[in-house]
Amino acid sequence: MHWGVPPLGGFVLAPLIAGAIAYLTGLIALRAVQLYFALLTLALGQLLYVVSFQWRGVTRGDDGIHGLPLRSGCCRRSPATTCW
Repeated sequence: MHWGVPPLGGFVLAPLIAGAIAYLTGLIALRAVQLYFALLTLALGQLLYVVSFQWRGVTRGDDGIHGLPLRSGCCRRSPATTCW
């Protein structure tokens, strides 16, 4: 939605992009042995987490997904539902 990719395209692209990132992470992490492998894997995971939250132009950070249309009748505006 943010880049104008249809949902079906997103379902196809998301695993491919995640697989490419996992492959690159594996190339780096598999050079380490024993405890260093675990530490490097955790460090790379944390690095990807921080980058995904800071790179607002691509991921919109922790703002979440905005602009999704609600189906009619699924949500009514009232004081009780607005707070929750």
